Amino acid sequence: MRAALWVALRALLVVLSAASLVAAEPSKLTDFERRTLEEQAERLGVPAEIDAHPEGKRIERVDTVVLDVFDEHDPVPDFANIFHSMTRKSVVQRELLFRQGERYVGARVDESARNLRLLTQQLSLVIVVPLRGSAPDRVRVLVIVRDIWSLRLNNDFSFTGHGLQTLHLQPIEQNLAGLHTVLGVDYTLQPDTYSFGALVSQNRILGTSLYALASGASIFNRASGAAEGSRGNFVFGDPLRETRQRWAYNVSVYWDDEMSRYLLANGHTASYDAPGTPEDDAIPKEYRARRYIGGYEAVRSFGLVEKYDLYFGIELDRRENQHTPGVNESPVAEREFLDAWVPLSDTRVSPFVQLRTHVEHYLHTANLETLALAEDYRLGPEALLRVYPASSKFASTRNLLGVLAGASLTLALGDGLLRGVAENRIEYEFEGRHDADVLAELRLATPTVAGIGRFVFDGLFRDRYENYLNRYFELGGDTRLRGYPHAGYENSARGPVAVALNAEFRTRSLDIFSVHSGLAAFFDAGDAADDVGHLYLRQSAGVGLRFLIPELDRVVLRADWAFPFEPAPGYTTFPGTLYVTYEQAMSMPNLETPTVTRPNLH
Repeated sequence: MRAALWVALRALLVVLSAASLVAAEPSKLTDFERRTLEEQAERLGVPAEIDAHPEGKRIERVDTVVLDVFDEHDPVPDFANIFHSMTRKSVVQRELLFRQGERYVGARVDESARNLRLLTQQLSLVIVVPLRGSAPDRVRVLVIVRDIWSLRLNNDFSFTGHGLQTLHLQPIEQNLAGLHTVLGVDYTLQPDTYSFGALVSQNRILGTSLYALASGASIFNRASGAAEGSRGNFVFGDPLRETRQRWAYNVSVYWDDEMSRYLLANGHTASYDAPGTPEDDAIPKEYRARRYIGGYEAVRSFGLVEKYDLYFGIELDRRENQHTPGVNESPVAEREFLDAWVPLSDTRVSPFVQLRTHVEHYLHTANLETLALAEDYRLGPEALLRVYPASSKFASTRNLLGVLAGASLTLALGDGLLRGVAENRIEYEFEGRHDADVLAELRLATPTVAGIGRFVFDGLFRDRYENYLNRYFELGGDTRLRGYPHAGYENSARGPVAVALNAEFRTRSLDIFSVHSGLAAFFDAGDAADDVGHLYLRQSAGVGLRFLIPELDRVVLRADWAFPFEPAPGYTTFPGTLYVTYEQAMSMPNLETPTVTRPNLH
């Protein structure tokens, strides 16, 4: 019986994978990549002739080129490159899954390029192409990468019509000694707090496959300057890096101890008036939120094209949410405030086992989430199943059986895609204290229209249909419901049920002095409420600019001017609200694999 189920599952993967490739186009270089390839081939003294049929040919040579951050195509003087730590060729070459003298295997070459593109903090441009060799049965592989400026001030900010909302500054050396060692300090400004911290990470310790990261920060109240909490993270392990790798493991510790507040548009803490009392209770909407997560996992990976990854390990997840009543706060008001605003505390210690399966087929495209740089998206079906029990006899708050199940399917549409994701998490508790939520998301990125740009449509639905832990979703700000209050602000869309519908038209990028820029027009609709029947779609529309400087980042800088159709207090239709921040407003949906290195913080 089990053998029959296994055969049926493999057959389904093959069929869905084949369907995902029907509309796919061959990999192409962008104009920016083509120009770079031709320039570097000329400097090497070889023709920039890509071998259209390299499979199985002998690799007679592998050329690795690491480009300076600045060159003749940008206005920055070339001498500025001396202040940058250039990536060593050996660091690039250790990510390559092929060697000189071996037979050319396209899947290994493509995987090498994808691995290099994952190094988003150190590399922007990545080109790995087979060139014609000295004989018909020979091929020459050219690897070109461009560094991102290593000694830099990483920053992320959100600026609206109400002024600066958030600011993140990170003076950092991202490529110490050219070894992709990261060392930096960190400053984060929120409307109610600021924090100082530091971080260090190494992608490959002493040239091995081991990875480590450590970070920590102290949090201070912005008004009083008093210390208010801390956060930190430690990760160590040997992660999955390639399809042929069979074993991996990770261990991590995460903590976050700070005040959680709901704010007015002016940044002050909002207050709560309990319906069950005659007087105005004026309870500040704030509580102490502590989160501690730790765990160990091992992974056994099977297959090359049809992948099956088996995870097993143990995790601890502790939530502490505490509200300190005011001197004159009545018990009735306190209870109503806790029910309306404060999540429940909970501790879970769980062994777990998890199976994830996918197919190693990818869409190679550009001008989708970023500008002018190559992007890779996994095609075909993906499936996930995770089971985790917990018992009060082993320090857990509840006796439960947790199950997380999910699936996704991605189809190529020319240089665009169609992706659907569905997940369901349920923690069945034997005394009725269940907690569960469901997620469904659909993304359509059309093929490029008339060489001008593409439409991107995204729909999201989430429902905490069992909400024992008293948690909520929020929409607003610079993401899915632009023009309305940020999540965490008074009058933002908030509730255990959330829906969002987004549409954008994004133009292709235009290269002006090595700055890639594009335009966008968008329409947003969404809401969050207590149940589906109370959802009322708030709507907004607007226009935006997108910028990308490959010398500095792979992530777009986004400026959106949004006009809410039904303004909230402090958010008017005209002149609207301007948002300036990084990354696209709707991130690409993914079937996220729970791991100890990426804990679920929701």
